[in-house]
Amino acid sequence: MEGIMLWNQIRINAPYLNDEDLKIDFESKNKKGNKKLNAILIFGRNGTGKTTISSAVNNTINSWKNIDSKENLKENAENEIMLNTASFYEKRDDEISCLGKLDSDEYEHFYVYNRFFIENQVNFSTNDELQAIVRLKNQIDLQKQYDDLKEKSVEIRNEKENVEKYIERLDEGSSIDSPDFHYRKIKKELKKVGKWSEISGRIDGDKINKKVTKRNIDLIRNVKIVSTDNVKQLQNQLNKLISSIKSMRNSSSLDNYNVQCNPNSEEKIIKILSEKPPIVNSDEYKNRISNTIDSRSITPKQRLEVFSNNNVTYCPMCLRDISEDEKNEIISIVKSVLNDIQMEDYLKKVDSIVIKSLNNIPIESKIFEEFHTEALNLNLKINTYNDSVEKIKEIFRVKKANPYKDIDVNQINLDSKFEEINKDEIDLHEKIFEYNKKFDMLIDLQKEAHQINDKIAAIELKEEFKEWDQAKENYSSTKNKLQSIERSEDENKIDLLKVENKINGQEIALKDINKMLASVFMDPNRISLQEGKNCYKVLSRGKPIGLKSLSTGESNAIRLCYFFSTINKNLSISDEYTKKSLIILDDPVSSFDFENKIGILSLINDKVKDILFGNEDSKVLLMTHDFEIFSHLDKIMNNISTYKKNLIKWNESLDRKERKRISNGQIYYSKYLLDNGNLEEITKKSSNDYENELNAIYSYANDEDKNLDAVIGNRMRRVVEGFSSFCYCLSSREIFTDPQILNLLGDERLEKFYSSFDSRLVLDNESHFVNKVQSITDSSWMKFIGHEELVKTAKLVILFMYKINPTHLEKNINEFDENKVNSWINLINY
Repeated sequence: MEGIMLWNQIRINAPYLNDEDLKIDFESKNKKGNKKLNAILIFGRNGTGKTTISSAVNNTINSWKNIDSKENLKENAENEIMLNTASFYEKRDDEISCLGKLDSDEYEHFYVYNRFFIENQVNFSTNDELQAIVRLKNQIDLQKQYDDLKEKSVEIRNEKENVEKYIERLDEGSSIDSPDFHYRKIKKELKKVGKWSEISGRIDGDKINKKVTKRNIDLIRNVKIVSTDNVKQLQNQLNKLISSIKSMRNSSSLDNYNVQCNPNSEEKIIKILSEKPPIVNSDEYKNRISNTIDSRSITPKQRLEVFSNNNVTYCPMCLRDISEDEKNEIISIVKSVLNDIQMEDYLKKVDSIVIKSLNNIPIESKIFEEFHTEALNLNLKINTYNDSVEKIKEIFRVKKANPYKDIDVNQINLDSKFEEINKDEIDLHEKIFEYNKKFDMLIDLQKEAHQINDKIAAIELKEEFKEWDQAKENYSSTKNKLQSIERSEDENKIDLLKVENKINGQEIALKDINKMLASVFMDPNRISLQEGKNCYKVLSRGKPIGLKSLSTGESNAIRLCYFFSTINKNLSISDEYTKKSLIILDDPVSSFDFENKIGILSLINDKVKDILFGNEDSKVLLMTHDFEIFSHLDKIMNNISTYKKNLIKWNESLDRKERKRISNGQIYYSKYLLDNGNLEEITKKSSNDYENELNAIYSYANDEDKNLDAVIGNRMRRVVEGFSSFCYCLSSREIFTDPQILNLLGDERLEKFYSSFDSRLVLDNESHFVNKVQSITDSSWMKFIGHEELVKTAKLVILFMYKINPTHLEKNINEFDENKVNSWINLINY
């Protein structure tokens, strides 16, 4: 759900911790229920597991990034660190569930500052002018990417040149690896005397050898060869086939003989010749009537119908009455006219008959030559048929001249004659077909001969074809390799251009870093960064400095400022600190002198406040091995919490929405002690241990509790150490030797005495005072010191603390008596 970070517990799994599942809860229980924690402070000595916690979270983030980018998980520098992982859980009421891998939108805003960040994210070195320069993580990575890509570019270019030269040699055909070399060799073998080209020409009957083409060579190369194939046997088969082909080629096939159809209809001829037209009469009166009919466009048939009508008594032509006799005569004459017309039709029918002859087989044709007897007999029958045709033509001429002449149609017998002709033609056609079959076989023989010739060539050139195929495969793979190299070259150019653009256009918040550095050192010119070529120059007082002149504290300040600048990377000013974030700081304050520690703590105060105020679901984990820093971080968190609480209070006059925007809720934090992989919460009671110890020493100095003899030494050491750390950021040894502190005593006699007082306390500068932690000491010396001496030492400790900071004791010791304490100055005898 937007605006809510579901996880509220981190579990650290590390084999070298006492508890493999170290639980860090960002939720605390109290009388009012569960309370969401915005920050956690952890104090732990070196070696107790702080680095394990930070590295576990860092390892898990990196593994998620590798999964999302589909890369293999890269091993860290130390195998032990790689074993550390973190899991994120959601605690809700009495249920707890592991969330597994978080979304990139969430874990991309997890930031870890630890020794691995210091070692890997910021690199200090010198340029050619021996000036101190710094390369930030992006620059280091980009420069490495750029160098790798440039090196790869050279490798690709060299490889491409070598491959191109090799292909050029292959294209020339002079190299034995060239396909063209083997192609020419095979072609030469095929063109030799008595080989494939010559034999192919003989098979086709050509006077020249067959041309050797690439298509022919490919056909030969693809001929299937079996183990039983024998060149000698194949050669014998080929010779026999060529001999048969040669003999067939001396003759040629015949043209197909087409059987003729009967061109004349005997039935039709007989029918026409058997017909007779009607007899025609001719006189003057008939002619007049005929002319009258023709002039009036009236057919004789129509006129006949008119005058055959008994009711007709009037002539429509001459326009007068007509008698019955005249009608009968006219009818007779009209019928005669009709007979004349039928005669004309008959003669036309006679003229329409066309009598055709049949074609003979030419005596000069190959058919007549090859089938002389059959052709001769057939021609005789055709001639007989044609003679009958001529006779019939003569009969038709006679018939036309005398239509009424009787014709003897029995002499017309064309059909029977044609049947004999047709039978002989069919027989001849079949004989020609059979004759031509052997010439069709010639094509098959030629095809078979070519196949055997191809197979012989394939067997003889088997090794050459194998070498040619290998050369072609090598050429193809080389061309593919060149294409692959060219693709790699193009991709490398694109990648190189992208990296160059990133290098030239990368933007880190340089102004923000320099602003933070100015805050840390309380001087804008003390340490700053200036943009250089793929790096940033380190300036001191505005001038470049050497790497040896750059202190460890200054280097660490740059690293921490860069770390805070990455939180708002790629965010607009209005979006700064608004993303839900997890910030882990592992010993952020180390190797700093006193005034720089103040600046670093001030920076941490500002950034933690920005982070927690920017998003109410952001979380901060602060860890340190230095109790002084721990106490300062405690104060920082307390101040931030108080400030937020006051914001809410001061803005009560605003509406709820505006108050929510400003405050985003109260800020809570908890403190923990980390010891050998175990976390123990530091409660409010344990935070008052210093005050309790101070009161115990005061009571002992008043000789009110003799039972403390065995432990009072350790208590005094812890109180002095806490006092020196809390109030003056000094060690328990330094507080007795620092001139400024001794000057606060206001008495030379006291200054001289207390300048060596640390030896009296046998204070161990390596021990640290911490709530609920027993300092590592050797208290066996106590048995040699009596009770009175211990009481005296307690009085001198209280006196020292009172003289340099009276208010501190007055506020922390119950029923404090300043007159009594001042009287203890008499214990000092010199």
